Amino acid sequence: MHPRHWVSTALLMLGMFFGVSARAETLVVYSTVAAKGALELIAPEFERAHGHKVRLRFGTAAELKAELEKGAPFDVALLTQAALEDLIKQSRVSAASKVLVFQSGVGAAIRKDATKVKIETPEDLKSLLLSVRTVALSTQGASGPIVRRAFDRLGIAAAMAPKLVLISDMTAPEAVVKGRAELAFTQISEILDTPEAQLLGPLPGDLQSLSSFSAGAASQASSSAAAALFLKTLTQPSAQSHMRAKGLIPPAATEPTRPAMTSEATLKPDPSRIALVVHGGSGNVTPRSVPPAMAEQYKQGLERALKAGHAVLAQGGSSVDAVVAAIKVMEDDPLFNAGKGAVFTAEGRNELDAAIMDGRTGKAGAVAGVTTVKNPITAARAVMDRTRHVMLSGVGADAFAAEQKLEIVPPSYFHTPHRWEQLQRARETGRLQLDHDGTPRRSSAAPDSTEPWQIDHKYGTVGAVALDAHGNLAAGTSTGGLTNKLYGRIGDSPIIGAGTYAGNSTVAVSATGTGEFFMRGVVAYDIAARMKYAGLSVAEAVDRSLREALTEQQGRGGVIALSRAGEVKMGFNTEGMHRGVVRADGVPMVRSFAD
Repeated sequence: MHPRHWVSTALLMLGMFFGVSARAETLVVYSTVAAKGALELIAPEFERAHGHKVRLRFGTAAELKAELEKGAPFDVALLTQAALEDLIKQSRVSAASKVLVFQSGVGAAIRKDATKVKIETPEDLKSLLLSVRTVALSTQGASGPIVRRAFDRLGIAAAMAPKLVLISDMTAPEAVVKGRAELAFTQISEILDTPEAQLLGPLPGDLQSLSSFSAGAASQASSSAAAALFLKTLTQPSAQSHMRAKGLIPPAATEPTRPAMTSEATLKPDPSRIALVVHGGSGNVTPRSVPPAMAEQYKQGLERALKAGHAVLAQGGSSVDAVVAAIKVMEDDPLFNAGKGAVFTAEGRNELDAAIMDGRTGKAGAVAGVTTVKNPITAARAVMDRTRHVMLSGVGADAFAAEQKLEIVPPSYFHTPHRWEQLQRARETGRLQLDHDGTPRRSSAAPDSTEPWQIDHKYGTVGAVALDAHGNLAAGTSTGGLTNKLYGRIGDSPIIGAGTYAGNSTVAVSATGTGEFFMRGVVAYDIAARMKYAGLSVAEAVDRSLREALTEQQGRGGVIALSRAGEVKMGFNTEGMHRGVVRADGVPMVRSFAD
């Protein structure tokens, strides 16, 4: 071989070995302003390492998305999770190339020469907000809605309204620097990148809500190989170090490793983080279908459940104990379709299901078709704590509960007049009927009928999700199932991943609704997976899962979801859902109807 050819070949091989393309490309990268500071450090390192050039275009996710939808040429887009997903659906970004890059929290900004005060607690922040005259918020991006929700949570939304200065021609921190406002709220990275502004601190406690940002390569990238190389660079330790320095949270810091599921990884106790969410069923829950007197009964029942669970958490108890305490209250209340208020099967029996999952350990327990256990949730807890199994059913589960010295009652204990009358009406029509005198549905005599399921009903399943002072999550669900259901029918409630799921790295979920759809869509775990692998927030994950697994499949129901950061989402696609939440202050907030 001619020496000149040998040198050329060697250089090419070296380039391939070290990741340098034989041809230098110019990558056009569209990026949210939140990543500006980090990318201005990452891009030059990428250029030096790989020989490609990078042209950065910064803006808000909304304006960049609009440009790309109009056909602006690009190679890589780094945007909010929702914006990137929209571009993927439009086939402008390759779905296979998508990577979670970082999460970002909202912080408060003041002038660099202003006196710094503490905002370590919600009360600190509330005091500051009430003392200032003006607060700047951007009219674009996710920060504004997050801050407004914080105002609502603090009970000062009305007081803050006249103080707001809405900014559209510059960033919120720049407005503070220019004297247009005393205080500003925006992404922490944006504050750190603003000269003459200083970060006062992040939104404290559960007022904080992290936004997820992902990147992907253009479907028509000028060089897919170079674009892929840039995306890989964003996930490397050096790039993540730059992100952390700019106030961003790369995936390595948001996804705990396996040991984080053990007791050694629990967080330092913080009573201010505790939270409990409950539901008493979803469906045709409207002011017209639920008379005022009954609505008040539901309110009181949910409040009792919230107070019982909160009492456990406030005393330093575990999230698992709190979930059991809350669900037991609802199982003992004949109003709910669980425990004492359970509906009847076609044979005139009460067959009860329940499940519980510990987000700290990943252990779970469930029972199905029990007929003598006063509180099925306690039997599910015993399966989790005292066996190697996850689910026991029927007579075996009843026998196990008796062996464990749980409270056993005769089957007649579960008989209530209104449930018996409900069964008789369902029998007269030969139909399967859902909770509370709803519209009859599929015939128990013809289980394979393809007749469309009716929607004028209520689902009475109960559930609870909790976050304790150590940052551990738990979820539980209990139900009597469907009136006139076939003997042995099991729904989603005791199925881990379908109606119940909890994991400390993501979320705790309890579901209510058309069980078959929740099982087919593995809805509870689907929500957790969307958070873990797609970087979605709790609200985004719940909305998308309900839409794709339920609404688009003609299923109905709802979920309650609680993250380790204390973010709550109570989502449903029905007319309403009996639901409530209580936090560290111990004040229950209960609703039944759609907002």
